[in-house]
Amino acid sequence: PLDATTKQRIIAEIQGLRRVSPPYSNWLLFAAMNEAFLLAVGAQWDPVRIDLAVRKFDEWYVGDGWYADGVHFHFDLYNSYVIHPMLTQILEVLVATDASFNSLKPQERLPLQYKRMQRYGEELERMIGPDGAYAAIGRSLTYRTAAHQPLGLLAWRKKLPGKLPEGQARAATAAAQRRVFADKSNFDANGFLTIGFTRHQPSLGDWYSNAGSMYIASESLIALGLPANDSYWTAPPQPWTLRLAYSGQ
Repeated sequence: PLDATTKQRIIAEIQGLRRVSPPYSNWLLFAAMNEAFLLAVGAQWDPVRIDLAVRKFDEWYVGDGWYADGVHFHFDLYNSYVIHPMLTQILEVLVATDASFNSLKPQERLPLQYKRMQRYGEELERMIGPDGAYAAIGRSLTYRTAAHQPLGLLAWRKKLPGKLPEGQARAATAAAQRRVFADKSNFDANGFLTIGFTRHQPSLGDWYSNAGSMYIASESLIALGLPANDSYWTAPPQPWTLRLAYSGQ
């Protein structure tokens, strides 16, 4: 709905980000997402940046739903924050636009990526404890519930794995939201997110952390794009895996 001048300014700014040389890590996907956006809106785009990112992460797949974030595997939640969601959305754009270049074959890669994200989603759900607390692993914990972004994306795309019914996925992730945001110090006096994990914990901030980057947490809310009468919201809540396990079921 933007006017033509504003659209061109946005396109020019995103094209200008090519001046940034991304490290060989999840940053490759940020560069590729920019190009996927440009492709999606019919602007000039660079297929090489997308090709490189998709191929490198295919090389960095380590199995059981997990990608390494670069050459070496890091046990953190960047598979949630960036890798699975961005890889999926980039491939979806390539398929939707029928973009053809090199031998990437996105029509074949996208179903495989969904399968890998489904497996990772099963593991994320199993890391949510009976009280909604979940494993605090690796750097960037201040992104909070963005840890569960893949579950929201799978719900939005209607691709939750068969072992993870909608009512169960919703109950688990809602419990995690309540557990993380229970303490009022998650927000400052003006209602903005503070740096922290389950409250204001500025010592958890990394060198790249700022108040704005805390809003990566909103990625966990993408299932809100589904209408209120969608089965994801209307399905009865079900106990999640660790709630079942710790109650003897």
